[in-house]
Amino acid sequence: MNKILKYLSIAALMVPVVSCTEEKMEIMDSATVLESVSIVMDDETRAKLYNDAQTGAQTLPMIIGENITLDFSTVPEDLSEVTFPNMVWSSSNEDAVSVNAEGVLTANAAGNAVITITSETMNLIASASITVSVVETAVPATSISISSDAVMTVDNLPACYIGETMTLTAAITPAEATYKSVLWTSGNESIATVDKVSGVVTGVSVGKTTITATALDAENPATATFDIYVDEIITPLGIKINNAPTSEDIFSLSDLTFSAEFETVPAECTQSLITWTSSDENVATVSGGVVTFKKYGSVTITATCPEGDEPGEGFAKSVEFTLNIPAGYYNDVFKNGSNLLWDRANNGQTVTWKEGGMENYVEIVPYQQNATKARGDFKRTQTTYISKDFPILCFRFDDFVDMGIAGISKRNINLDTSGNSEDGTKFSGNFGGSNNKWKTKYLCSDGSAIFIYDLDTQTFATGGAFPDGTVGTFSTFQIKYADIETAPDASSLMYRFFWFKTFASEADLNAFLTEWSAETGITYNKAE
Repeated sequence: MNKILKYLSIAALMVPVVSCTEEKMEIMDSATVLESVSIVMDDETRAKLYNDAQTGAQTLPMIIGENITLDFSTVPEDLSEVTFPNMVWSSSNEDAVSVNAEGVLTANAAGNAVITITSETMNLIASASITVSVVETAVPATSISISSDAVMTVDNLPACYIGETMTLTAAITPAEATYKSVLWTSGNESIATVDKVSGVVTGVSVGKTTITATALDAENPATATFDIYVDEIITPLGIKINNAPTSEDIFSLSDLTFSAEFETVPAECTQSLITWTSSDENVATVSGGVVTFKKYGSVTITATCPEGDEPGEGFAKSVEFTLNIPAGYYNDVFKNGSNLLWDRANNGQTVTWKEGGMENYVEIVPYQQNATKARGDFKRTQTTYISKDFPILCFRFDDFVDMGIAGISKRNINLDTSGNSEDGTKFSGNFGGSNNKWKTKYLCSDGSAIFIYDLDTQTFATGGAFPDGTVGTFSTFQIKYADIETAPDASSLMYRFFWFKTFASEADLNAFLTEWSAETGITYNKAE
């Protein structure tokens, strides 16, 4: 059986023998066991695969009356070397999809089936499966839009260098189209090739070519074209970083990334030839000068050019900079609608990102907690590390008791937590001990409020005071906003959440608030 790279390999499952007799054990000791089996298929069939949104299973769509032929590969490759070589195809639902001994699938009726190729000998099972979903008629793709991950342009076209790649992505309309993928072709393979299924373009020689995406519908398929450019390789001789952090700079895990702004000699060079490395990939990884934060700590990023001529004044063959990401330092602000780091804590709520004048925020609609009360918790989605190096925890959001809504004079607000210190001590429950136990509250002139908690002076409901010199890892860190009296129903309520920040001291907090007030024009006063 000819196995080629374009075929899909679906990992096989090895199931151990449950029981056998001594005689069978002797046979097994001398047997050549079928180690694994994988399903393979041609490019067009492979392109039709999608991950089901509900089950996550890789799924092959079919239309009633359609036939598709599957093949398989095995380890060992030659079945004549295997003691029990016979393989059989089966369907979990032959009413929907039947399969014959040659692996030909027939779509019989709407429904799902799991197609399996397995060893016929039940005491030594190796198998592989794929889910098939049959529909009565295909919903055709009406249009295709194409985007790329290219990081450079030439003549205003997405570009890559000879021998390097870019990936094209197709978005199909409508979303419910039966075939959710496309087949890719290159207009000139001497300039660039493209993987028919993945859309990965590889540069071959200098020039411009057109990549075409074709929908998988049988009749009159939709198409789209995308022009790309392949450029020659120019070796970078030197590099310099223009925004290298100083030893005084600190970064928050909530910043997510840091992008190095750099120049090269020559300016137009093949930047992918620059090697970027991280001293600790548990803290941060780096690719093309973009550093992605993973955990708190200190990490040194190094960029190195290939060996060659000297770069010239102001540039170096290798440069490095260090990023300090201290535990407990946070600056969660809602710069855009993605990667908010905070989300609703209950399915009945809605959370919507809003672009404000001076500050963006998220708008939270509570859910009906019971007949007379609403609830609108808001949780942090990233693992939260706390440290008494940054003991001042500061939140800004609207408080319903300050909003002048008729019938609402009560609510319970808590900082709800669950985590452990490095020695395994558990800390959980309401920080401050019970309801509404923030240390300080400020009322702001825009109607919002600032709630301040202090690790130095307040305790957790479970675990007590957090110790000095340790880091806490918290899986639960949320604003519990409950028991809101609801003269109106919960769906008519809304509050804004602006930010969560931490500070090393109250002096740092006060300095920030003074500067923030001057920039935004929002004044604040301590609540009584």
